[in-house]
Amino acid sequence: MVKTLRETVTLRTSDCDLNGVWRLSAVMTEMQEIATRHSELMGCGREALMAENLAWVVSGCRIDMDRYPRIGESLSVETFHMPARHRFFPRFFVFTGADGRPVGRASTLWLLMDLETRRSVPGTQVAERMPDNRDLTAPLPWPGGVSRMEGEPEHLACVPRYADLDTNGHVNNTRYADWLCNALGTARMKAGQIETLTLQYRAEIREDQPLDLQTVVKGETFRFSVCRGDQVFFEAEGRLSPRHDQEKHA
Repeated sequence: MVKTLRETVTLRTSDCDLNGVWRLSAVMTEMQEIATRHSELMGCGREALMAENLAWVVSGCRIDMDRYPRIGESLSVETFHMPARHRFFPRFFVFTGADGRPVGRASTLWLLMDLETRRSVPGTQVAERMPDNRDLTAPLPWPGGVSRMEGEPEHLACVPRYADLDTNGHVNNTRYADWLCNALGTARMKAGQIETLTLQYRAEIREDQPLDLQTVVKGETFRFSVCRGDQVFFEAEGRLSPRHDQEKHA
């Protein structure tokens, strides 16, 4: 049974942003895709779960990036799971450049959702299909909570449409990364890069729900949330750093 899965990817133009580097949502898309392929190898991929009326959904994510690779660069992406705790299934990712140097790492927490009730289920039988990975070492801790940040937020209206939705019928987890970068704004994203990021998915978002994207920025740190009235669907916090390649590629 496959304990870990490692693949090599070469960044296409469509994977990169206006700075010519790996776009945050593309990082998360690659994580989602390799996790899907690994799950299929373990017998708990999409088709197997659909037969049981189940689907994987991510509840939390943490991403730490040492740098963002550029268009045409090849890198190694490795993923593995760790033993489930309660209803949470932790999965980790390691990104390594062609020179063998670290690019970044990520941790995620997944739940099994009943497609009829739209609620999480324990998934004990699914956990039994997975190999014992207790001998592996997590590259960073589980995703933590999102802290409060005082300040008047910047607001951006958003209504999810067709392109935001995935095969589970809700807004895909990678789309929140694009919303976050849009909310931070072009000027900030041209001058800086997201060095650390913690994301918490609190409730699924369906099509045509009017949303309020709220962003508070203080120095290098930011807090982002997706709300409708008093309901909070999604929260994130992170830190921006100056682009490491700004002078080299100016």
